[in-house]
Order: sequence, then structure tokens, then C-alpha cells
Amino acid sequence: MTWNYIIIAISLFLLLVLFWKEISRPNKAHLFWRLLCSFLAIASLACLALPLTYQKTIQGQTKQPVLLTEGFVPDSLSPIKNAIFLTSDTNLAHWGSLKPEYIPNLAYYLQTNPDIKQLHIAGYGLNEAELQNLPPISLIFHPAKFPSGIRSIHWTKKIKSGNRLAVQGNFQNSSSQPIKLVLMGLNTALDSTIIPAGKTSAFELNATPKHLGKAVYSLLTVSGKDTLSTEPLPLETIPGKPLKVLILSSAPDFENNFLKNWLFENHYSLAIRSAISTNKYSQEFLNTDKISLDKITGPLLEKFDLVIGDLLAFNSLSPAESQALQNQVNQGLGLLLRFDPDAGKTGFFGSAFATYSPTTPAQKTVSVLVPGQKESLLPTEQVFYIHPQSGNQPLIKTKEGQILVNSKISGYGKIALSTLNNTFTWMLEGNQADYNSFWTTVLEKTARKNPEAEIWEIANPFPTANQQIPILLETSFTSIPNVMADSTMLAIKQNADLPFQWSGNYWPRKSGWHTLQQEGGTPFNWYVYEASDWKSLKVSSKMAATSQFSRQNPAKDHLTIPPLTESVPVPAIWFYLLFLASCAYLWFETKML
Repeated sequence: MTWNYIIIAISLFLLLVLFWKEISRPNKAHLFWRLLCSFLAIASLACLALPLTYQKTIQGQTKQPVLLTEGFVPDSLSPIKNAIFLTSDTNLAHWGSLKPEYIPNLAYYLQTNPDIKQLHIAGYGLNEAELQNLPPISLIFHPAKFPSGIRSIHWTKKIKSGNRLAVQGNFQNSSSQPIKLVLMGLNTALDSTIIPAGKTSAFELNATPKHLGKAVYSLLTVSGKDTLSTEPLPLETIPGKPLKVLILSSAPDFENNFLKNWLFENHYSLAIRSAISTNKYSQEFLNTDKISLDKITGPLLEKFDLVIGDLLAFNSLSPAESQALQNQVNQGLGLLLRFDPDAGKTGFFGSAFATYSPTTPAQKTVSVLVPGQKESLLPTEQVFYIHPQSGNQPLIKTKEGQILVNSKISGYGKIALSTLNNTFTWMLEGNQADYNSFWTTVLEKTARKNPEAEIWEIANPFPTANQQIPILLETSFTSIPNVMADSTMLAIKQNADLPFQWSGNYWPRKSGWHTLQQEGGTPFNWYVYEASDWKSLKVSSKMAATSQFSRQNPAKDHLTIPPLTESVPVPAIWFYLLFLASCAYLWFETKML
């Protein structure tokens, strides 16, 4: 705009100079025509420097607003007639020949232009927050081709010490070379897998963290000798709270002996009652004080989180003991049954599960799939499996999908049945990792669940610095919680329908680890990412969200939109010809005189 004013000022100055020279000339012949031609010459010269435009209404044609986002393909836009290109990306503003108009806020632009009822989006699209802010509008999505990279990812960000970390996801390899994914932890390669060229494959990487506290692992994408990307995997390893376990055994066996030693080495509180003869028992206590186990009563069972035993041991309980056990399970106690085909179906747990033996010969090894772990082979003949039933939750299956350990809710507690009675063969072969994974999973899934005093949730799974992050707190505290986000007091509000739930927003200023804590509560650690982290994952999320929004708000066949009005530049040739004609007259007029 300043340049326009300068051109106008210079033109006026030149015009005044020419007028003064014409008026002060002694020969006054043809003065009017000379003044007119001087004016036209200067005016046409100014119009060449300041291109003039006029508004033109295109009758019978309608607007086709097209929002350009990252990754758009220009060739995909050719079918769109009368397109008006827009963008909210500063990197695309005035891009190439399309020259899109830059709009800082799409939602505000659409609200101030209510005549726009239909919008094209080209490229990777918009994220969920941006789509939710849009006014009611029909959307046509022209998606770009998804680049090579991770399309989905999941890992447990807080795990107990000794548990295995499982990183699972989906990777699209659009290149002609295989891609190697490497899980790095503390500068050490922990696991890796190969994604074939031109394939989209699920992947799983595993490791067992040896540290306590916060750490940032990495997921590397490698092609040949080149590292294509390095993505952060923050996690926190916390000490596991030892469970209090009671084992009831009808007779000594290897399975109980190895399990006893493993529970002791992993600091579980353990009490064991083994039958010697009728109403006579041997008792053993590890990592706990001695108590009487002669009679199984409610007050005794309240001291434990989990009871493990074979079916014969449970069948030998008196009616009073069996009733006490059932009452405690209904109040939250976990019960793990070891299957015995000779025990029969008695007790309150007898009809909880249905077992079967396949007609095919038993295999000498059985494949065991622990959720989140790789397949493990157990060298034992497995002749019994558990039928799937409504209301049951399988905990451990074979590779073929046969259920080895099943569970069922009973009141506030849980009952589980295991048909694996020879897991100690893992230990005999030196395969302690699979033994750890199996028993850690089964015990944690079955044991009594202690209610947490507070639960934190970060609404955005990949929070980024300098963005608003919604935070949710569920607490059993009755007073209004004072929440600190790092060193800042957080303003929170209570959910009107769920009084134990509180929410607020926080703007982290930098990436890395951050802390949330309510007064009197336990610190909650969470991680903020760089804007450049997980680009392919963000692209996948945008494309999925935009596609879904497009399906929910499809284009309408008979959409009435006001006529298109556009700015049309006046052809510069007319000003050039006028300038030449004016100058030619002034030159000839001088020669004629």
C-alpha cells in the first residue's frame, strides 16, 4: 500500500511539471490538447505501475473454496471448477501458481462467510480439534498419498518393575527397500523387526526395563545405513507393590515348589498350607509374619490379595470354609484354580468354566501367547483347554486361539482357571523370562484390585509444547483439590454429574518431562513432545479424522451458493497504447509548430 502512494505522488509531481511547462510556453496554440495528452500520458504510465482491477460477476457459476493443507497434490485439484484456494499453513501461503489466500483461522473465516456451505480440503487434512470448531458445512476430502511411516503406535507409559515393555503398532512402507525398526533404550538396541518393501505390516517390539524411574526410549526407522527417523518413547518404571498370596495345596508337587521360590525371590508375601493327611497340614511363611492357617475364615482371607490352589485342595474345604472363601471373592479377593481332571466339579466355582480335551493327539509342546508378548513354547503335553463362554475373559491362549487360562468376575473379585500345570519346565530349560511373563500377567489380572486414590489422564496422547493440553483428575479426596502443574497452580472445575472428576487446561512451555500433583497426592509424571516428533503418526491421525468428518458431512447434490464475484485486472495493453498515442501527439504537435 505504501508503494502505491509513492507511485501516485511521483505521477502528480510529473503532471504538475508538464502542466507548468505547457502553460509557461510562449506559443499557446493547441494548449488544451497538449494539456489533455500530458494528463493521459502520465495517467496511463501510472496505471501500468498500478494494475487496475474491476469486480466481475460470473453468472451461473458458484464458488468452490478449496483449503490446501500439507501434502496436497496439485493435479488432484484440476477437476474442481471455479476454485478459490485458501490455506491456514504459512508454508503454503501464495504457493506457486495457485497463490492461495492465507487465513489464520479457518473456523472464523467460515463463520464470517456464511454463504460458504461446502468446502474442499486437499492434502493431509485437519486434526480433530480443528474439525470440531468448524460450523455446519459439507466437506469433500481430496487425501494425499500417505508417506512411509508409522500409522499407529501403542505402549504402556507406566509399567511395574520386572514387567515387559511391549511396543505395538502399524507401519506403512511405501518405499522399494525394506525398513528396519529398532527399539533403543539407554543407548542399547533392545529389539528390532523388518517391514518388507511396499508392505503395510503390524509390528511388536519387546524389552524388559532394568531401571526404576523415568526414561526416554527411542524407536528408530532405518533403511540400509540411513536412519530415517528417531521417535521418543517416554516411560516410567515404578516399583511393584508385592501381593499377599495364599497357596492351598492338596499335595507337594514341582509346580507349587517352583512357584513358591519365584514368589519369594520377587518379594511377594506368601503363606502356604499343604495337606499331609486328613485335617493335618504343613504351613510355611515367606516374606510375612506367621499366622494360623488351620481354618480358612473370612478374617484370615482379608489379609490376602490372591488365593492359589488345585481343585482337590478346594474340594477338601469344609462347607464353612468354602462359604468364607466365596464371600471374600465376592468382596474383591482373587482366586486362581489349577485344573485337575480327577477333581470333579464341586464348590461354588465348579460351574464357572467348561473344559474339554481335543480328539487329536496332544502336542509335545504348546504355544503360549501372553498378551503383549511374543509367542513362547512350553515343552509339555497339553490335553485340556477351556471353552469360551459369555462373561468370561481369556487371559492366556495358544497360537491357534485355544484358551489355557480363563477368568470370570464374581462380585467384586475374580476367579481364574489355569490348565497349565507344568510351567516349571520353563525354569528347567533356563527360560526365566517366559516364566516371569506368564505368572506376572496371571497374578496381576486375578488378584484383588486396590482402589487408587487418584487417577490422572492427559486427553492428548501426544501433547506438544505451547499448545493447550486438557487434563482430567479423578480423586477420592472430598475437598477441592489444589493442583500444581510443574510450579503453576492449575485452575480446575468440577464435573456436575461426576463430583469426583475435575478438569483443567495447561500450556506447557517446553518439551520433556512435566509433573502434576494435587496437594496431599502422589506426583504424576507425563511427557511433552517436540512439534517435529511423530510426524507420520500425526498425518495418519489427520487423514483419519478428516475422512470421518467428510463421511459424516457429505457433499450435497443440490447446494445453492451465491454467484461468484471475482476481481479481474484491466489489460495493460490499453494503457500502453494510450501512453504511446499521447506521446506521439505531443511529438508531432511540436514538429508541426
